[in-house]
Amino acid sequence: MTQFDELYKALYGANPPQKKPVPSASLSAFLRPVQPAPRVNTGFLGSQQKPLVKFRKPKVFVSFDYEHDRIYKQALDMWDANKRFDFTFQSHTPNEIQSFNVGRIKAVLTTKVKEATHVIVLVGKYANQVHPDTKLIGFRNWINFEVYQARLYKKKIICVMLDNNNTLPEWLVNSGATLVRSFNEKDIIEALKK
Repeated sequence: MTQFDELYKALYGANPPQKKPVPSASLSAFLRPVQPAPRVNTGFLGSQQKPLVKFRKPKVFVSFDYEHDRIYKQALDMWDANKRFDFTFQSHTPNEIQSFNVGRIKAVLTTKVKEATHVIVLVGKYANQVHPDTKLIGFRNWINFEVYQARLYKKKIICVMLDNNNTLPEWLVNSGATLVRSFNEKDIIEALKK
């Protein structure tokens, strides 16, 4: 059982659906007629128009409590990597920052938030807990700092409640964030598309 299968079972209480075997290619598959090239729409006086883009992958920064809720961030990454899921995004969340320099960490987080189109805030049990470096951070914790940056740079904020009893980070209150009441693929995708 893979790590993805274990996480899927923990989240949904069942094993994920398995891929159906693909039949081997036949000679008739190679002998299909070649499809004609699609026609290019031309506008006034024959100028070419750009084709419509279906849905761009949002550039998402995920704000979460690394110590307690990183499994949910890993689930988002697995949903994106697994072709059986509709979930798709470009992660702009940094890997664990190998520094104890608060100024350096703030700079990296600010850059990543600025590059993103959306900020997903995973609200776990400790999302509003006071961080030991609160005075150096200038905020209660890193999640509040990241939400402040998202608000400052006018990013679309999605608040995902991991449990409805959890306390919202103070900077998330009155932020205009889209609220997702549980950690599930369908609701998070809908929130990203709004």
